[in-house]
Amino acid sequence: MKRPSVATCCRRRANARCHVLDTSGPLTILVPEQLFSEGDCVGLYHASGSLGERWVHATGTKRDWNGVDRPGQPRKNPSPCDGLTPWRNWPSTSFGDTRPARYRPGPRRARRFALKILVLDVYPRKGYRVTKDTNGGYGTSNDYGRGLIPYLLTRLVAKGVDWPPMFSAYAAGALRHAGHEVRYSRDVADAAGADLCVLPSSIVAHETEVEAVRTVTAQGIPAMVIGPFAGSVPEPYIAAGGKVLGGEPEMYLRASLPPTVEGVKALPDMIPAAAAAEVDALGFYPAWDLMTGSAPRMRFIGKGMTVPILATRGCPYSCSYYCTYPLQQGRKVRARDPEHVVGEMAHWQDTLGVGSFIFRDPVFSIDRRHTLALCDAIERSGRKFAFGIETHLKNLDDELVARLKRAGLRMIYVGIESVTPEVIKDARRFSLAVDEQSARVRMVEAAGVKLKAMYIFGLPRDTVETCEAAIRYAVALNSTYAQFNIFTPYPGTPIFQTYRERIVSRHYEDFGQSMLVFRHDNLSPADARDLLSRAYSRYYGNPAWWLRHALQAFA
Repeated sequence: MKRPSVATCCRRRANARCHVLDTSGPLTILVPEQLFSEGDCVGLYHASGSLGERWVHATGTKRDWNGVDRPGQPRKNPSPCDGLTPWRNWPSTSFGDTRPARYRPGPRRARRFALKILVLDVYPRKGYRVTKDTNGGYGTSNDYGRGLIPYLLTRLVAKGVDWPPMFSAYAAGALRHAGHEVRYSRDVADAAGADLCVLPSSIVAHETEVEAVRTVTAQGIPAMVIGPFAGSVPEPYIAAGGKVLGGEPEMYLRASLPPTVEGVKALPDMIPAAAAAEVDALGFYPAWDLMTGSAPRMRFIGKGMTVPILATRGCPYSCSYYCTYPLQQGRKVRARDPEHVVGEMAHWQDTLGVGSFIFRDPVFSIDRRHTLALCDAIERSGRKFAFGIETHLKNLDDELVARLKRAGLRMIYVGIESVTPEVIKDARRFSLAVDEQSARVRMVEAAGVKLKAMYIFGLPRDTVETCEAAIRYAVALNSTYAQFNIFTPYPGTPIFQTYRERIVSRHYEDFGQSMLVFRHDNLSPADARDLLSRAYSRYYGNPAWWLRHALQAFA
């Protein structure tokens, strides 16, 4: 098929702006995000109102930062120009700008970017899901123990649930908003040619991240590590050659990052945190569009792509004694304007075809009036959303659950943790009475909302008997889902000082809440693993669970 000329493409697309650098030899066209050449790709920038469209030749290759040709992988939906494919259908590593139109200053001009930045999000190779976004950004691992049922659950979750850490998406959005050229990848090899690598940190991928920092900096590429875990334990990343940015990274990356490689290299090893950001004041959305190749998904809420979202940041609850959420977000609750939250949901629904959302607030519905205002905003929008939340049972009542259900609520996560009062009190936790817990769980499920009850084994006062009591309670409660984790003291939390000398694990990647990493007074590591395996086997092997929930759970 004959390749259309640039002039032909321009005539077919009204108001097209093409930037031709050299027409005497092989044709090269400069577009805002990439440089393509005849024989590789033909690029065209078309500005339509405030929303740009880019077209690249569907059968060519694309060039990386070093000018090395890499195979293009165009997908379906051919463009109006014969042989051309819309930029949105290229893999997630291609460059694009899908910031909300209200944040875009108008048609973009062809220009050089300040820095080429790779958000490098690396993970260890495991037979189970490892996620950095949960547990306040420290992450968790979904290793459900030994036996047939734990194995099947481990595989199901590994295939059905995944999303990059939210702070990496906000960091990418901030960098792009500042005018940098940004990519997202989970492959260290993609760092070649970058001016800077930004690495999201976690405890569950710590050793893998440190090795990635060492590899990148050995190539002369500066590495900046972000996230709450690096803020609490910066030394290994700095020793590997990286620089650690404390606190929430968005404001610093948006406004204070030096625009040159030399400026970045001159930064101190520990970069002071910027003031905590009001999310609505940022002026951009997290760059989930760059991460569609690692498509965020939450199979148990809805089909298709799932985007994490925030309505509030911060948590004032007493579990900060061992909880990691306040380490980056603080204890003050910062609520977003409900209209802005709905605007972001609508944006991702329109631009990425997002089918569902997972609210990553530490405690959704902590402010009842704000939650009801969000329900009102969703209903006024006239849109159909599906979403999941995590909250405390004490915050739920019939009215609130009904309003949330009408707005699109599909699933609630709640922490029960233990059913032994002495264990709960010693862990500085607040919990409803067992009868009240059961009543509220039934209320939620009667409204047609799925509920996952979360339990913890190995709290300081736990014994095999108290953990067995929690398993029996979970089986009798028979909620839609149950999750069992092993208590883990985390660096940066107050309780860690108590357990520092009792830590037995030599690797931070073991701190995924699926094994006992310290010397417990009453449980051995083998006890904890056996309890975890038995809990999942008995819960999901219970005939009563299959009769009550199987169809809904896998719907």
